[in-house]
Formats: sequence, C-alpha cells, structure tokens
Amino acid sequence: MSLIKINRHPTTKDLRVFATLWFLFLGVFAVVAFQRDLTLLARVLGAVAFAVGLMGWAKPPSVRLIYLGAVLVTFPIGFVLSHVILAIVYYLVITPIGILMRLLGRDPLNRKFDPNRKSYWEPKTDKRTPASYLRQH
Repeated sequence: MSLIKINRHPTTKDLRVFATLWFLFLGVFAVVAFQRDLTLLARVLGAVAFAVGLMGWAKPPSVRLIYLGAVLVTFPIGFVLSHVILAIVYYLVITPIGILMRLLGRDPLNRKFDPNRKSYWEPKTDKRTPASYLRQH
C-alpha cells in the first residue's frame, strides 16, 4: 500500500510550477556543463530547459507527458530511498536504544507486572486550570 498517489491529471498550476523548476534545474546543469567545457551537453540542456519552460508557461498541457514521465521515473527512487532511510533509522538508532534500555533495566512506561496491585491507575498530580490549555508555551 502506497501512501503517495501519483497525480496523473495535474492542474495547470502544477504544470507551470513543474516547467519553471525544470527550467531552473536544467538551466543550472547547463551552466555547470558549460563551465566544465562540455559545450554540446550545455547547449542540449539549455535548449531543453528553455523549450520545456517556454511550453509550460505558454501552453501548460503540452508538458503533461514530460511531467508524468518525470514522476513515474522518480517515484520508485523515492519509494526505495524512503524505505531504506526508515530501515536505517529503525535498526541503527531505535533498536540499539531499546536494547540498551532493556539491558539497563530502564522502563519509562512503568510496565512491570505486579500481581498484588488492584489497579495500575496513576493519579495525576498537577492540577491545570482550563485557561492553562490556551497558553501553549
């Protein structure tokens, strides 16, 4: 189940934003290529950046296929990277903290079972006025 849905019918505003970003990013890549003496690559990137940017502003539906292509190409990359990053954080940060807390006997939720207790209810000690909920800081 994916949490992100691919927008197959972007609005005119979405297409204009995409065309502007495409123009900016490819333009930057063209400048970098030009500075590294890759003139053919710089010209191609500059021409594509200019063409897509101009088409996106003049007639946004004309860049819809480019938009969908870019989304379909980058979606799997983002999907895999997000899962890899979550796994790294879970296994290299959360799990060692949990193991360390168990080894040290730390239980922040106070979940130890006591068969002699009638209830595990913990009475709240601080009394707050209704006005205090309006002061968040």
